[in-house]
Amino acid sequence: MKTKNLILTCTIFLIVSFAFTQPLNAQIYKNCVVKSYIETGEKISGKGNTRIVKLRKNQRKAVDVTCKEGREYYIKVRGKSKLGNIQIRVFGKDNKLLFDNASEGFIETIKITPEMEQKLSIEVFAPSGKFKNKEAISASVFIASQKAIN
Repeated sequence: MKTKNLILTCTIFLIVSFAFTQPLNAQIYKNCVVKSYIETGEKISGKGNTRIVKLRKNQRKAVDVTCKEGREYYIKVRGKSKLGNIQIRVFGKDNKLLFDNASEGFIETIKITPEMEQKLSIEVFAPSGKFKNKEAISASVFIASQKAIN
């Protein structure tokens, strides 16, 4: 019961605090633009869901997403302070690296704008996490989408 309440609380917190501003940098690969975003007070009006991943020392977790043409996807990753900076890497077809937030100062939110339907893998890793033995620490991966604004 406590786990469900924690997940619900995290989801509500993320939805309420989910906000974006101007892109800092963009990388384009095979009809897909991935940008890093910083928070302001703007709200996203689209649908979203949260996936909880358990991170351990030196372990990477992946969340697969099918991105459809005509939509914008916002990915926000949050975790406890013990996780430190959380690395987000986006991989496309054939495991081609499309984006790595390590080069953007470990920014928590990215925007993906596909020009065609494609499957992407969002990899989450806590390189500076303070883990004890085989301890697992939860991180939330919030994925929201809305109709692309042209």
